[in-house]
Amino acid sequence: MTLTLLCASDPSYEEDLVRYLRSQEAFSVVTTRTGRSTLERLEKGDIDVLLYGRDLPDMPADELLRRARRRHALLPAILLTDGMAAPGDEDGPQPTATVQMQRPDAVDRVHEAIQDLVEYLQRGELQPLEEHDRGVLNRITDSFYSLDGEWRFSSVNRSAETLLQRSAEELIGRSVWDVFPEATNTPLYEEFVRARETGERTELEIYYEPLETWFHVLAYPSTDGLSVYFRDVTDRMLHTWAMDAAEIGILITDPHQSDNPIIYANEGFETLTGYAEADIRGRNTRFLQGPRTDPAPVSRMRDAIDARQPVTVELINYRKNGTPFWNRVNITPVFDPNGNLTHFIGFQQDVTARVEEERRAELLHRVLRHNIRNSMNVILGQVSTLEGATTLDDEQLAPITEHGEDLLRLAERARDIDTVLEHGQFEPRAVPLAQLAAAAADSVRRAYPAATLETDVQDGIHVIGSDALAIAFEELLENGIKHATPAHPTVTVTTDTGTQRFRPGESDRPVVYVSFVDAAPPLTDQERASLTGEDETPLRHGSGLGLWLVQWIVTLSGGSIDVVHHPSGGNEITVTLFRAVDDSQTDRDAH
Repeated sequence: MTLTLLCASDPSYEEDLVRYLRSQEAFSVVTTRTGRSTLERLEKGDIDVLLYGRDLPDMPADELLRRARRRHALLPAILLTDGMAAPGDEDGPQPTATVQMQRPDAVDRVHEAIQDLVEYLQRGELQPLEEHDRGVLNRITDSFYSLDGEWRFSSVNRSAETLLQRSAEELIGRSVWDVFPEATNTPLYEEFVRARETGERTELEIYYEPLETWFHVLAYPSTDGLSVYFRDVTDRMLHTWAMDAAEIGILITDPHQSDNPIIYANEGFETLTGYAEADIRGRNTRFLQGPRTDPAPVSRMRDAIDARQPVTVELINYRKNGTPFWNRVNITPVFDPNGNLTHFIGFQQDVTARVEEERRAELLHRVLRHNIRNSMNVILGQVSTLEGATTLDDEQLAPITEHGEDLLRLAERARDIDTVLEHGQFEPRAVPLAQLAAAAADSVRRAYPAATLETDVQDGIHVIGSDALAIAFEELLENGIKHATPAHPTVTVTTDTGTQRFRPGESDRPVVYVSFVDAAPPLTDQERASLTGEDETPLRHGSGLGLWLVQWIVTLSGGSIDVVHHPSGGNEITVTLFRAVDDSQTDRDAH
């Protein structure tokens, strides 16, 4: 049996040792230089023995062992020490063996220690690795038993007796499949047989219903049978189930690794953001940030993490498909019984509906209050000048009529917008662009039969958005027609495709550009700011309500808006939307 050794030690230890170990056919040697790279290598799951030395550049030796055992509780480990380094806290995990590298026979002692491990794994017997450290393997394995060539128990330790709820006398000499017949219908049976047939170790987690327990099992084959050691992981599995079942997103990060990377993400996080755990493990959470993310809450989170304090913020984050959402993030530090920081846990909740409802209510309230006050002042002022008049001419009545009609239109517009935002479906998905543009154009043609709409929209293209994009397109068409100076206003709609980099360091993504060219006077600075989202302050006039609605819908689709003065004299408004990866999909969730 060839064992894979992971040597994570000071270079001064390694040169002779690694050269010697690599010369032995029984060993395959892998080397690492930092604690982070060591833990990442262990995650691949093919390491049999860990050799580690003095404190690594980014991690103390005892911390490395603690975290390695947390991931792989059954991992044999040999500490290479210069005589000054201690094996670690007595209450913490202990190395399987310790070798002082200052000894002239240090390399031989390491070889002997590894050979002892080989013999232990092959024979399934608790062998003392050093005279002063008998039974040391019991400190790193909760439970152990060995099976002979006929699947009969040949040895059982006390911890195994407890977990298996059988005494050694009840087990020794009996077949494991006779004692636990239900196990033949579990992956355990298949993996044990495969290990015997291939001569390769196996590791798995199973639930054994008769004992109502989840087990983490590691088995090594030998010429005489199988060596098995295992532990009860029911509590961890229950915690994992609870987090996976949670509807909110949950992340766990490791502050002891460089850049505080993610080490766990639940299914709720994937549902919320579209990112699977495999996509984000090892990354910092900043990948959720984007162009509209406010740096202030980001700074508050960073300061709280540095201070190891809890914090709650609300900020704009971005899903995998590029669409933004308001995220309520609660970050809590986790400490062990000794007060040492171990992890950060973050809870993520989509609060877009509530935040946008608050913003919508504030905007409509301010617009209506401002416009109603102004129009009523005009009306009341005009009425005051007419008091006592015996006759009223059309010129005197015109301001009253005009502002009264303005108030009615404003109230109707506010009602329509409120209905759209309250009942519209804004969950981003793949929607057909040509169909949305056609629906908007047909609606505007019916309202403005004298206008000319020229549309050149590519067929077969799907964009990330919602059906509400048709409302935004309709508003842009109508805005260009209402404010145009020619007797027969014209608005042209064209599309083009390209790529755009959403965030630094990420690949370019396919996008679609939808351009609206009109013959209207240039938009005012306020209108331009409202349309592009450059001005987050509430609008001050009713004419901006429609433009705000366009910006709101496009932004929730993950898109952006640009406004330039067209050479023909009008406005050119370009809406940029993310193109669906698979243009054949229709009305399916884009996550």
